[in-house]
Amino acid sequence: MRIVSASTPDEVKELIDRRNITRLVVPSQDSYLAEYAHAGTGQLEGTFRDQLRFSTLRPLAYHLPTIAGFDGQSAMVLEVGEEQEEATALSRIASYFVEMGKLDQAAAAAQELQRFPSDLGAWARLMP
Repeated sequence: MRIVSASTPDEVKELIDRRNITRLVVPSQDSYLAEYAHAGTGQLEGTFRDQLRFSTLRPLAYHLPTIAGFDGQSAMVLEVGEEQEEATALSRIASYFVEMGKLDQAAAAAQELQRFPSDLGAWARLMP
């Protein structure tokens, strides 16, 4: 509850570091995350849950196994790492969407990457 209701990147980092967290899992079926964020601060707007900051988080492609009763469900797995530039984060997000088969979202992330035409490293990460 405390992490999803954090309102600044520094607060998120401090909470994650204090607990030695290396991965965060956000299940699609957990409708309580918004409620946890709201309970922690009395609001949802501006919280980590509302913005899911990617400055230190890297999405990892993970496909749930086929389990009866969980059709259409998913889980976003985020690896906690060092601070990264926005262009790097966008290229990793675009790659994540490609790996997850969400090509429209991958194209949107790649379009956002157009704002960083001189960041060769970010563009290279998008190459197969």
